[in-house]
Amino acid sequence: HDSAFAVDYPLSIVQLKNPNPSRFKSSYRAYSSAPAFKLSDLSTQEVGDPRWPPEITAHYLQQHADKRYKELALEITKEATTPVEKVFAITNYLSRTAIYTLTPNHTVSQNEDPVAPFLFGDHRGYCVHFAHAITYMLRALNIPARIGTGYLTDLSQAKDGHILLRMSDRHAWAAVYIKGAGWVPFDVQPDQVESHADTQVDSKLLEELM
Repeated sequence: HDSAFAVDYPLSIVQLKNPNPSRFKSSYRAYSSAPAFKLSDLSTQEVGDPRWPPEITAHYLQQHADKRYKELALEITKEATTPVEKVFAITNYLSRTAIYTLTPNHTVSQNEDPVAPFLFGDHRGYCVHFAHAITYMLRALNIPARIGTGYLTDLSQAKDGHILLRMSDRHAWAAVYIKGAGWVPFDVQPDQVESHADTQVDSKLLEELM
């Protein structure tokens, strides 16, 4: 990584003395806040930030040229009334219909939309497909959304509060700006899993780093 990162939202990041410069690029301590919200408190809230300048609002509302995203979004959310209810409707729809696989085997050219074969085809894909599908559909409904990237790890493999983040833990998700809460992640949890990259954490390496 080119810069330090922490659990959202980092309150402070302090540089520490590197214990082993031949092995580590840097060392730091981060203090973070991980807010939690009740669904009932979010469902009636407005989306977007009135303080945003027009160009920022336009950026998070930039729509896909493919009109099918809006058509599907309208169909999925036809019974939802508030913007946040529409977000939940789309996320839950993909959780029910998506098939998680690391080998979707969709053939697309470099300039083609890699999400379309997933969403309008066989629904086989992984986190990047899910996150972009949600974001495109929400923007088609004038709901400000963006893609978040980071890590998703299995805390059952933690040791004494420590976790080891690996390349296989990389993850992407959709986020919506909700008034009073900020950017809130909405992540698809597919009912159907064909293949995944779960592997056992190297406990000896974790203990050594600790």
